[in-house]
Amino acid sequence: MRSPSSPARRRGLLALATALFMALGIGSASGHSDLQSVDPVDGSVLSVAPDDVVLTFTADVLPDFTQVVTTCDGSALDLPPAVTAGNTVTQPIGPGARGACTLVFRIVSADSHPIAGQTTFTVNAPPAASSSAPAAPASSTSPSRAAPSITPTPTADVPTGTDGAGSGPGRNTWLAISAGLIVLLVGLGLYAARRRPPPA
Repeated sequence: MRSPSSPARRRGLLALATALFMALGIGSASGHSDLQSVDPVDGSVLSVAPDDVVLTFTADVLPDFTQVVTTCDGSALDLPPAVTAGNTVTQPIGPGARGACTLVFRIVSADSHPIAGQTTFTVNAPPAASSSAPAAPASSTSPSRAAPSITPTPTADVPTGTDGAGSGPGRNTWLAISAGLIVLLVGLGLYAARRRPPPA
């Protein structure tokens, strides 16, 4: 024989269950936004730096309050500002990231709830060739082994009055000396003729 209070008990249990489900629904609806995913995932080890890091949240993000700082091996990277669109925040990275990198973010969701956190990734890209290349050996044309330079010596001017031989009197000089001697001999002959006594 059934108890007369069974229908009332069932109604009470149903009401209690309905209230419990309603409470759970209200709790989930009023929950704050949170970080949903990160690309690349936290702790990734990459051979090359990612083009960007994408943070996805469970609710929209207010663009005016987004702050992102990225450091690699303890040095802050000079990066373009993060781009906020809907529930995603995209931080450009580029090839400058090397070593152990940490991206620290602080955002404000559409329900005015602030969210702060960080994600890490490691870039094992080799350093630039210019910083790791060994010093080039001295070439054969280095200053210490270069062949001695030869400076051309200017040719001495040919003395005036020579025929271009560059040493000793030239032909024109000898002609002038000979003509002078002839004139001198002629003059001496005339002088001697004048001093000779006239014949008796």
